[in-house]
Amino acid sequence: MAAKPAAADPPKVRWYKRKSDGQLGYMVDQHGREAIRLDRPAQVIVEPYTDSKWEPVSAERPVTKAQVARIAFAADRALCLMLALHGEARKEWVGLSDKDRIEWVANGPPADPPLRRAMYQAILALFPNRT
Repeated sequence: MAAKPAAADPPKVRWYKRKSDGQLGYMVDQHGREAIRLDRPAQVIVEPYTDSKWEPVSAERPVTKAQVARIAFAADRALCLMLALHGEARKEWVGLSDKDRIEWVANGPPADPPLRRAMYQAILALFPNRT
């Protein structure tokens, strides 16, 4: 039986951040020219690449502050359920007002009880390269 050939590693994705607003995208080839596909799973948006508009991101797979906050929010809901803070545990990210979501991204959960804040800080520490 012949040995199975080694699978080639997939090409490394080169991530970029738009200088004007921080949106993330990755380099693609569009009809022989470099372009950036925005990181939006539900949409396909491709823009021409120019050095003046885009800057490389050093992290292999960057995440935004909002994405990390959403992860921390989900963990906080589970913790609140465990702590019998049922009102907090019932809140859903999509049900928050824009103002409340912005507040959560900026500050996280309240400091009381301290365990919520400690878990939030631990989650933030897992993503030091968030943009």
